[in-house]
Amino acid sequence: MNIKDLWDDTFVNNKLNELYILEDKKDISIKEQLLIEDSIDTYTEILRILSNHLYKHNEMFDDDNLDHDIRTNLDLLQHYEKGVNENYIKRDKIKELINKYIKLKQKKQHKLNRINYSNQHKLNISKNMYRNFNIDLFNSIKEIENRNPSLFLFTNNYNRYGQCFFDVYNKTPYLLVENNNTIEDIYNITHELAHGIDYINNPDLGGDYIFIQDSPSFLMEMILTNSCIGSDLENESKKVSTNLFNIILDISEIVDIQIKTIEYIEKEKYISNNDLISMFPNISIDTIERVLSTNYSDNVRNLYSYVVASNLFGQYSYDKKEGSKNINKLFFRNNENNITNILHKTDMDFDNLEANKIKEKQKKILL
Repeated sequence: MNIKDLWDDTFVNNKLNELYILEDKKDISIKEQLLIEDSIDTYTEILRILSNHLYKHNEMFDDDNLDHDIRTNLDLLQHYEKGVNENYIKRDKIKELINKYIKLKQKKQHKLNRINYSNQHKLNISKNMYRNFNIDLFNSIKEIENRNPSLFLFTNNYNRYGQCFFDVYNKTPYLLVENNNTIEDIYNITHELAHGIDYINNPDLGGDYIFIQDSPSFLMEMILTNSCIGSDLENESKKVSTNLFNIILDISEIVDIQIKTIEYIEKEKYISNNDLISMFPNISIDTIERVLSTNYSDNVRNLYSYVVASNLFGQYSYDKKEGSKNINKLFFRNNENNITNILHKTDMDFDNLEANKIKEKQKKILL
């Protein structure tokens, strides 16, 4: 596939108009109506991004805004605690997971060197890795490309690494990737491709699965680093894996602070900047505010996804044949969205995931 950047306003608006016409038909089912509405929301979000209305962090919080942000995360946490999801999503299990992560020490953070690769060359490196690793995953990429020749958009003005959008009505993924001119671009392509593969093979991504939804993507990043060992890209690829490891440890600290502030507001009913300073005297208020502005459920998802990916990578490193089978069970799971059942199929016990051993399981891909 040759890269075609067709994500302009005209292209997206045409897609929206097609969906609006379908939405106005009187003979569509309720299910079809919901799918169309979901896809309209997806293209509307893409338009917002193309218009440069990017995600921006609000640097300053007054007490009321701070209190509101914490209450938003409190609502999310209480939603999980009402039994909507499995027990391991509840507070005690999340605390248990965090306690495993915080036993680990961060490694040195690495600055990435610039690379002068075309976007097409970066895409080819990622696709070749998929092809050499697992032909079923590679064939899924070809299926995605057949559905959507305008699959990728590379941009220099998106302040996130990448994002996979999915038109659920037409079962078509769209991948947006930030162009940083470092090897990280190849990782972002690999990460978003994994989401695309997951979407087309398991289109109903609901239920408990959302809490390990990034497992396939984190896993394929690890496989990419593993594939670069012995090549000119080995050192740069290990830098990316090491930096990601540090990010995950940062997220575990973020969730720890979020839960502590949530428990404070449950008890005291209100929280101010002065309260935060008293609670965390060794952390700057700006840092705490940035922490609290992040989405609690996204953070928890990243923690669970990463530890699952690390355990699957550990299986693969120990026994490539058996490990590859288990990776296939994750990607091609016949719409199974219960975490316990998914991990049981991959010989993993969720209650005993070894978050405190992820460094050991990844030692061959970390600096």
